[in-house]
Amino acid sequence: MLEKDRNMTRIEVEKALQSKSDKIGNLDYVDGFNKYYGYGKVNVGRLLE
Repeated sequence: MLEKDRNMTRIEVEKALQSKSDKIGNLDYVDGFNKYYGYGKVNVGRLLE
């Protein structure tokens, strides 16, 4: 991600990782977060679009 945009801040990287993750398991996510799975599995393809 930083190779594509070296000006990204730590917060922007964190938000991108969270928003581009695929939800896994069958438990509910609250605000995109699950206490067992975190934000899910990072989808690198979506992340680098």
